[in-house]
Amino acid sequence: MREAESEIIKSIIGKHHQSLNFKVAINLGSGNVEQLRQLKPWVEKNLYQPLLSMGVRVINIDACGFPGVDLVIDLNGPNALKFSDRFEGPKLFILCNVLEHVTPILRSNLLSNIYSKMKAGDALLVSVPNDYPYHPDPIDTMFRPYPAEIVKLIPLDWKDQLLITSGSYREEFSKLSLLKKMRKLLKPLLLLQKPQKWLESHRLLYLFKDYKITIVFGVKSPALQ
Repeated sequence: MREAESEIIKSIIGKHHQSLNFKVAINLGSGNVEQLRQLKPWVEKNLYQPLLSMGVRVINIDACGFPGVDLVIDLNGPNALKFSDRFEGPKLFILCNVLEHVTPILRSNLLSNIYSKMKAGDALLVSVPNDYPYHPDPIDTMFRPYPAEIVKLIPLDWKDQLLITSGSYREEFSKLSLLKKMRKLLKPLLLLQKPQKWLESHRLLYLFKDYKITIVFGVKSPALQ
């Protein structure tokens, strides 16, 4: 999650919390929560702290037992989201920077499973790269949708559909030493390297253009039950 992305997410959650009164936030594909807190402090500042200050319980879900993960669950499983039934009150499902890292079949199944577990008043927040370099974790399918493409995948009452800019590789590149800059620039010219390593050089294109992120927020209304 990039800093500008986290700031928009904070504003969206804050805007809708008063009317929806979330009790639980289920953060799917959270990754290493403690590592994120160290490397990207804006995730703590703009996601975790605001939710906790609102009295929202945060449940971090991941397939790996990273530090800070509350439940270790493989989202591939047919009953992967059954755990959500145990939590009362309006829920906020968070799916940030996950959909580009799963296969198309899992993407479809995951969204269907989330929808089936949502009750009236529950909400879903999704962020996914729109114009962004290849970044495997452990895979990157290069799924790069616009907001309108995401909202077609799941029938919610979509309140927010945003396409934002969120920095560029220029910021990261400028902080590198001269030697590292030369290595980054010469790397695409090396012929004998794994395709994945060559694809990672795709990031150099973002010296000249900004990253773009899709963010959408939808609510399940009683009519959609």
